[in-house]
Amino acid sequence: FLGSYKEVKERKYIHAASDRYDESDPDRIRAVRDKRYKYIRYYDRDNPMFLHVGYRDRMTTMRELYRLKKTNKLSKAQALWFRKTKPSEELFDTNNDPHEIEDLSMDTKYDSIRTRLSDELDRWLRENEDLNMIPESDLIKRFWPKGQQPTTSLPVIKWDSINRVELSCATEGATIGYKINDDTSWRIYTRPFILKDDDRLSVIAHRLGFKSSAQLEM
Repeated sequence: FLGSYKEVKERKYIHAASDRYDESDPDRIRAVRDKRYKYIRYYDRDNPMFLHVGYRDRMTTMRELYRLKKTNKLSKAQALWFRKTKPSEELFDTNNDPHEIEDLSMDTKYDSIRTRLSDELDRWLRENEDLNMIPESDLIKRFWPKGQQPTTSLPVIKWDSINRVELSCATEGATIGYKINDDTSWRIYTRPFILKDDDRLSVIAHRLGFKSSAQLEM
């Protein structure tokens, strides 16, 4: 599915990142793994390992976990998720421990592996200009000129003699949505479509981080 972006040479490492956690506080985590070992680095160590998410709290499985926690009946592995703080780092052997339960980061036998993966993570952070340590107020200034949120450009509607409609937007990276007649939700525009003579068309454009465009009606 990567098309022209597919790596010509097989990658030795895969990197992962987490920064925001829905309505919870920022929770910055970086990870890297090879075919066997996974190294995780935690930046917000005062955060609990488990963070609340409203929709998940209402799930049957989560309610059962809360019940077990309240009655001190969590297994050792389950209790790891409810730790009140995070370690600075973790290392797992995913071949022998696919559920990542046994942390090997303090075991001296794995020092060379931990160091290798930690160094690889540092390299990736440098080369990809990771922004996890920059305050959000500074990020806003960087993303929004003069700190003002930009607005997505109005979509452009073109149609020909057979009522074939083409939509476009000058804002790079914008998504265009449209409704026909009494649609209850927006359709994502991907290709030209045909309108009937008496169809009503609504069009709007939005880019993540921008204000939405005005809505056009035809």
